[in-house]
Amino acid sequence: MDLQNMPRRIVGASVTLALTFAAASATAQRPWPVWFEANLGLGLGATSAQYRDNNVGISADALLGFQVHKLSHGAVVTALAAGVQSGGPVTDVCILKPDGSCVPSWPGFQIFSLLAGWETSTSGVRVMAGPAYVRVDYDPVPVAASARFDAAFALASHFSFTTSVRAVLLRSDNSDALQLFAIGIGFRVR
Repeated sequence: MDLQNMPRRIVGASVTLALTFAAASATAQRPWPVWFEANLGLGLGATSAQYRDNNVGISADALLGFQVHKLSHGAVVTALAAGVQSGGPVTDVCILKPDGSCVPSWPGFQIFSLLAGWETSTSGVRVMAGPAYVRVDYDPVPVAASARFDAAFALASHFSFTTSVRAVLLRSDNSDALQLFAIGIGFRVR
């Protein structure tokens, strides 16, 4: 599997799909109060601790959201989000630290968030933030924060192509500050 070219292939396929369906969609998206969204993309991690240089990997997430209250220029929304973010490829070669132990590989993450925020009246742009529960290679990190920005482009009455940007800030068990960033593309059903 060629991970180097995967983001270009995903973007290329999504743009082709979006252009194909955009021509067929002449009506604006009329939002339902409940929506589902799924995204796949590229994740990047940063930290103050020492890890191998495999902090770029695949990111995926899904959201189930609700429009809580309509405003004159948009709406208040909430969402439950679940996602994963992996590190890149690794080898079994030990890179020695000064204490004689091996530098660890960048871990995998499972992210569960409760988000709230605002969306435009057309549901085209959404900004949300909230607390998150993160598992780092199956070890829980109970205190984390998540924020995201989504843009949706209507393809049909209740179906949209989406792009998203996500950030998660957390501290691991050994007090390392970790930042996770992801960009993705996907779809929304509303």
